Amino acid sequence: VWVKRNGKLHYQKYENGGKPQEPLKVISEVPENETGTRIKFHPDYTVMDKIAFDFGTISDHIKQVAYLNKGLKFNITDLTKNTKKTYCFDGGIIDYVKELNKGKKTINTDVIYALGSFTDFDKPNEDDTNNKPGKRVDILVEVAFQYNEAYQSTV
Repeated sequence: VWVKRNGKLHYQKYENGGKPQEPLKVISEVPENETGTRIKFHPDYTVMDKIAFDFGTISDHIKQVAYLNKGLKFNITDLTKNTKKTYCFDGGIIDYVKELNKGKKTINTDVIYALGSFTDFDKPNEDDTNNKPGKRVDILVEVAFQYNEAYQSTV
């Protein structure tokens, strides 16, 4: 695993089901504004069943995650077939709604979008006899939808 953060490139190797093989180390300096994480994965068949990984399934999942993380760039590479895909959606879930409605006649031109947040508190621990409020939780809610002429809904 390579991580760019705070002007440094960090590296740590994992084996045997995710056990660190060495301490986290800084391997180089990078521009201060560069950030990102790179994961190189090889299955360890001593701790998992031997299965064939389907690039399409993994790629589709990464694409969904990219929609949920507006503006974040994901690269996925299958070294066995020299296949690479990149996903980055500056519109986030708005772009996802547009993709879902491709080929459909939409009723409203623009995607309806809302972003909001609120603060709540976790329930206090049942064993807590002090009746203190629970831990503060900030919740971000993002919604996008667009009507089309289809009779079924796509969520």
